[in-house]
Amino acid sequence: MKSKLKRFEIISQRENVLEPGKDIYLKIKGNWNKDYFKRDKPITLELACGRGEYTVGMAKLFPDRNFIGVDKKGTGSGKEVRGP
Repeated sequence: MKSKLKRFEIISQRENVLEPGKDIYLKIKGNWNKDYFKRDKPITLELACGRGEYTVGMAKLFPDRNFIGVDKKGTGSGKEVRGP
């Protein structure tokens, strides 16, 4: 369990991870393209993305889309990951 919590802490520090406690978390709803991606492209949502490797891979294959991956941590809060 300690290693899992340590991993969650490391992941939460990443710029592309949005979760409760970060300022943008409450402001992003409905504003992903404008405030996060800074480009108006269709959004693809992947649920249960794990660490986001598949989501990032898909973003590389389809650069004309914005990708959001959502996963639930063991603590019950979510994370979002975007591709390049």
